[in-house]
Amino acid sequence: MMKALETIGKMAGLFILVLFLTGVFMFISVDPIMQQIAMILSVFIFYYIFEKKRGWPLGFKQEKKGRHFLGGALFGIILMSLVFSVIWLLGGIRINGLIWDQSIFQELSYWLILFIGVGFAEELFSRGYNYGLVQYLFSTKLAVIVSSVFFALMHSFNKSVWTNPLPMVELILAGVLLALVREVTGGLWAPIGFHFTWNFFQGPIFGFEVSGLPMSSLIQTEATGNSLISGGQFGAEGSIISILITSLAIIFVYVVGKNRYKNSH
Repeated sequence: MMKALETIGKMAGLFILVLFLTGVFMFISVDPIMQQIAMILSVFIFYYIFEKKRGWPLGFKQEKKGRHFLGGALFGIILMSLVFSVIWLLGGIRINGLIWDQSIFQELSYWLILFIGVGFAEELFSRGYNYGLVQYLFSTKLAVIVSSVFFALMHSFNKSVWTNPLPMVELILAGVLLALVREVTGGLWAPIGFHFTWNFFQGPIFGFEVSGLPMSSLIQTEATGNSLISGGQFGAEGSIISILITSLAIIFVYVVGKNRYKNSH
């Protein structure tokens, strides 16, 4: 009971600190990058005050960081490209054209920086602190479940997230996938890479809304078919296609991890 109360208290406390620092930083700038900085600082503050002496790792310190990051990034590109291709082939979206000028590349540069920050901040928060705390106090299985549900709930106020159950289902599954990637690779760098390219290719490249947030994109697309296929106003993450592909990816990562464990014992 005490462990459960400690977990709930610390996760809630960290979330409140994120909101507080975000509010403070918004006085400096309303740029979304400030929110990511606030989240990163909050995690490090909480970890070093309450958890560092216990010895469990955030997953930030890892050998071959670059290799893991690039591997995760490639995995994210492959999965989002599959999602985009299947939705397009099934008539869920129409491609209206391609923007290829200086202005779009300037905007892409901004989105690139922002989504690297989002990937770093949200993974540090969800698969770093929340996952690590629950794993330390309870078990890996519970850490996967709790961190994934909390990750989904973090997006509760995003536009169109509650239009139907699919966005929340996909967000929970994405959390499970990222938690398994962390467990199999032994750290946060592969999940950070995956999170970054999943978002970056979903929005600024393929033209979907990212978790309900519209943005400029290289490929101009328009949702034309059934919203269950296209994802509707929430974007690809509200599509049944995204749910199916994420589910297959979870099975793939789980099997890879299981085989690695067998081969090492």
